[in-house]
Amino acid sequence: MRLLRAYRIAPIVILYLIYAVVWLVISLLARDQSLHLLFFTPLLELVGCCVLIGGALYIGYLIGRQRDPASSITPDAAHLSAVSTMEANYHTLQTAFERQTRESALLDRVRIAISRELDLQTIIRTVVEGVAETFGYTQISLYLLEGHELVLQYQIGYDKVIERIPITKGISGRVITSGEPLLIEDVSSEPEFLGAISGIVSEIAVPLFDQHKVVGLFNVESINGIKLTNADLALMIALSDHIDIALNRARLYEDIRRNEETFRQLFHHAPIAMVLSNMTAQVVRVNPATCELLGYSESELLGMNLSAVAYPEDDPKNIALRDELIQGKMTYFTMEKRYLAKSGKLIHGILQVALIRDAHGNPSQFVGQIVDVTDLKEAERKLQSLNLMLEQRVNERTRELSSANQRLIELDKLKTKFIGDISHELRTPVANINTRLYLIDHDKTARAADHLAVIKAQMGRLQLLLDDVLNFARLEAVEKETLFLEPININTLIETLKPTFLARANAAKLTLQYELQSDPLMIHGSDELIVKLFTNLLDNAIKYTHTGHVQVRTHEVASKQCAVIEVSDSGHGILPEDLPHIFERFYRGHDVGSLTIPGAGLGLAIVKEIVALHHGEVEVESIPSQGTTFRIFLPLVNELSAL
Repeated sequence: MRLLRAYRIAPIVILYLIYAVVWLVISLLARDQSLHLLFFTPLLELVGCCVLIGGALYIGYLIGRQRDPASSITPDAAHLSAVSTMEANYHTLQTAFERQTRESALLDRVRIAISRELDLQTIIRTVVEGVAETFGYTQISLYLLEGHELVLQYQIGYDKVIERIPITKGISGRVITSGEPLLIEDVSSEPEFLGAISGIVSEIAVPLFDQHKVVGLFNVESINGIKLTNADLALMIALSDHIDIALNRARLYEDIRRNEETFRQLFHHAPIAMVLSNMTAQVVRVNPATCELLGYSESELLGMNLSAVAYPEDDPKNIALRDELIQGKMTYFTMEKRYLAKSGKLIHGILQVALIRDAHGNPSQFVGQIVDVTDLKEAERKLQSLNLMLEQRVNERTRELSSANQRLIELDKLKTKFIGDISHELRTPVANINTRLYLIDHDKTARAADHLAVIKAQMGRLQLLLDDVLNFARLEAVEKETLFLEPININTLIETLKPTFLARANAAKLTLQYELQSDPLMIHGSDELIVKLFTNLLDNAIKYTHTGHVQVRTHEVASKQCAVIEVSDSGHGILPEDLPHIFERFYRGHDVGSLTIPGAGLGLAIVKEIVALHHGEVEVESIPSQGTTFRIFLPLVNELSAL
């Protein structure tokens, strides 16, 4: 009998199992393919109806058989109970399926919102409003962590809110600290509960994560005696996974946006030229500094190939370095590069280029910056020029110093020679004087007069020597501006000295000839200095001429507006190597010593100084063993007055 009853209810059980399997399959498909719910939901309802109809028909069949006397099947209470249980289970499954459908629809809505939206606030609002609309939750809020506080981002159902919650307080603080979701079915039993409004029954708090770090809290509360359950908690946990993804994407997007904005600001406000170009060197972005440097507007530069503004000779090196960048041989390169501005000006720059790659590591763009070093290059050029000039000046100065040093050495030699000569010149007359004084003292004959004559001559020699030294010292101290000059007739001065030098020439058995210009030769000069000049020249001519003649001539050179005093002789002459030095102080010719002619080497130096003080010039011509000619050029009165 029991086997018969089991056999009778087996069809009902089989129908029930078929329905359960179909519900399970459809539920799984619906979770992953929510866009097909419009198809799966009617299918499940159709299967459920078929099960109910099949069960009802089967029960009717059993009841009909009971009423049929010929039937051996009699429905009993067990059959009716099984059908009722099946019907109740169907309604339970249908309710669960409807909830599952709503959950799937909500999660699908959240996924769509996340995939379509990057703005975090928009995503938060979509999630909160979607949960409220789909499940009828009346109190929902979402907080994000800022420092040590939870800050409210969006809420539904509260007329009063808690804007900030310290992580050390309340259930929220516990969830943030532990990182675990929490369901409080009865908040009245929770002393740490923080209620924004009265009448709250239950609370669900789920932590939100970004890269495994707690960043916020999703909170659902209930009122009006409704308690939240583990099913609600499971839904919130599932939902939080999607919110976590949204937070991560929003953070990445915000980081990208912030980095892009930072790059844009840096690029735009950079004080140096910056250029973004594609792989074919076409400009895709420039900053104002680039426009200012090259003289082009931004619209003119965009799309332009960089070779159009580059100095042609620098392009091959630039292209080679870009190829090495693309090949990964370097991360950036730096080179000097010249550019041609719109105005035609040549610009010297230091170019630094880096390669930007896309998410797959493929070369995407070049970013370059150009530092204008045109002024620096010009400064370097000027510095090189100055260095060259300085080097030349140093070389010139070195030569001058070397020459001056050589001159000092020569002067030192002259000084030494002068000291020797002056000592000899002083020693000779002093020795003669001492000898004559001794003879006068011991010789009682009538020769005392001869001795005194010699002493007198030697004293004159000493006097002349001292006069030369003193005269030269005075001339060196005289300045042209302070020298008193007056009109002088040169011929008149020479005539006054004529008797003296004729006597000396006769004593030396020489012929002294004068050829003076008949017209007066007027100059501005000093009587005393002109006499000294003429005396030194004529005295030297007589001393250095043993036989022959000495000639004095004066004349005017109209082309130069100068008076000329010319003294020539047929004497010893001057060696060619001595000619450049004869006007130097203390200088005496190389062969003077063999002539036993006294002197200190100051006579001609004095002549030169006097000529210079009178704004004149001196010339000399000499042929050894044939004679010497000195010419003195002195400005005439008219020319000097013009000065």
